[in-house]
Amino acid sequence: ALLRISEDIRTRLDDGKSCLMTLLDFSNAFGTVQFDLLIHKLRLLGFSTSAANYMYSYLTQRQQAVVANGKTSIVLPLGSGTPQGAVLSPLIFTLFVNDMGRCLIHSSMHQYADDSQLLIYFDSEKLPSLYI
Repeated sequence: ALLRISEDIRTRLDDGKSCLMTLLDFSNAFGTVQFDLLIHKLRLLGFSTSAANYMYSYLTQRQQAVVANGKTSIVLPLGSGTPQGAVLSPLIFTLFVNDMGRCLIHSSMHQYADDSQLLIYFDSEKLPSLYI
């Protein structure tokens, strides 16, 4: 990811552009994945119905409880989020937010799991009039 960002910046600078980079870090990112929306996005990305249904089953068949002082709370189903520490969780989150940068112009979005870098390009002579 770092090499792609460096190359992207270098290319824009070679074209006479200036770059502004904003770093985004989602808090509780893996816990925010909404199952129905994820399945919809997977279908839009071309995943088969059976693959999307398998993912839905993987995510929805989970429960949580709290154990404190030897006592266990009520067991509740999880309504969102990916399994904590699972190898697939970063990939699932990346698929969930992969369309985040599609509405951007004169910019690019680089993502790795819950870390995103937004690069905005502009003509250097317009810098004094740029409002951020």
